[in-house]
Amino acid sequence: MIRMEFAIALQYGISGPSDFIFNLHAAQTPSQHVVAERIWSNAPTAPVVFLDPHFGNRLMRMRAVTGTLDIHYEATVDIQHYVCDSASIAELPLDALPPEVLPYLLPSRYCPSDRMGAVSAWEFGQLPRGYARVEAISRWVRQRTRFAPGTTTSATTAL
Repeated sequence: MIRMEFAIALQYGISGPSDFIFNLHAAQTPSQHVVAERIWSNAPTAPVVFLDPHFGNRLMRMRAVTGTLDIHYEATVDIQHYVCDSASIAELPLDALPPEVLPYLLPSRYCPSDRMGAVSAWEFGQLPRGYARVEAISRWVRQRTRFAPGTTTSATTAL
């Protein structure tokens, strides 16, 4: 088991009354237990936390007024990792995937997976199926992606 502590600090400049829905709470799953968490905001009204009915994530809704919105979230989580030999992990065809993972393959505003098929086939189609291909995809993304505050808009995607 691994115990992880982390904190997130967000700050927004608000030009007028605005409504937000944040997805920043630590996940609660069979292999991840939230030991402690704390959230703080300078918003004039208390945030409302609710469960996303599609994915089970805890979402936080809040209203902010003109000025600066500060949000701080801290959590301690215990993670129980599943460990096995990576060579034993098979790559499943789409029709063999468990139904609960299928929504993660759908296109989203951030990752238009329906438009990335040609790139995926070109970059990874020749690699042997399995964990090594997943590692190659992960490495490819890490080498080409960086977080730079203030450089994206609501129209920015993985493309």
